[in-house]
Amino acid sequence: MRRLPAIVAVLAAATVPAASTASAPQLPGHLLLVSKPGLRVYSPAVHGSVPCPALLPLAAHALTTVKRAVELAMPPFEHRVHLDGRDAIVRVAPTAQSPFSYVAGGCGRTAWKRSIYADVSLPHVKDSASLAQHRFAVGRVRQGWVIWGYIH
Repeated sequence: MRRLPAIVAVLAAATVPAASTASAPQLPGHLLLVSKPGLRVYSPAVHGSVPCPALLPLAAHALTTVKRAVELAMPPFEHRVHLDGRDAIVRVAPTAQSPFSYVAGGCGRTAWKRSIYADVSLPHVKDSASLAQHRFAVGRVRQGWVIWGYIH
């Protein structure tokens, strides 16, 4: 009889860590850069063989959300290459208003229409103008947001 409460206690303890260590949904071929309540942001593809993301239609508030998502993603994105991504200056627009066509993104017209164009300046990167500037296409996926188009 004494063993039953001990077994129940062990089983209960074993199930608690599994629930508390649940990780954010993964987006294959992309790194998770930001994981905050209500906002997950994934990196551009980590290698060239990653297929284009399955983008969802944009919500009405997409411009504001993408601006904040890219601002939050720049420090961890740049940290990987030893650059300072703090205080990123991000300008966003619908891709139709960007200086690029859907060909620049490389994932077709539908993906381009379902994306936001983000132009990023990194004020703390002083050694190289090209390293201090980025242009991205950002889209919504089931797991959150993905910076999928890295336009050079």
